[in-house]
Amino acid sequence: MSNPAEGNLEIIDSIAAPAIDIVSLAPVLTLSVFAMIVLIMDLFTGKIKSGLVVVSLTGLLLTAISSLAKFDLPVQSFNNSYVVDHLSVFFTFIFTFSSAMAILLSVEYNKRHNIKLG
Repeated sequence: MSNPAEGNLEIIDSIAAPAIDIVSLAPVLTLSVFAMIVLIMDLFTGKIKSGLVVVSLTGLLLTAISSLAKFDLPVQSFNNSYVVDHLSVFFTFIFTFSSAMAILLSVEYNKRHNIKLG
């Protein structure tokens, strides 16, 4: 009489970990880390938020630079669920540039309207 639990072990052993390319994930990881840093810094800063602007812009700049780290495109990770190609690099630049412009414009807007929150 065979043990039914032994059959389950064979199935679990046959599941392979997906191939992960850390370099292709670098822009997403960089942006996520800097976003968490900005959120944590916002908890502890007072009404002067200029440090948040510097950290946010630094994170966006490093995100844009890290998107150029991969030379041989396209790259797939997680069993082809995450693909980095020339179009995704282009949109990374578009979104980081537009986010940087929004941050820079919001600094002036907040000063003009005397907004010291968030």
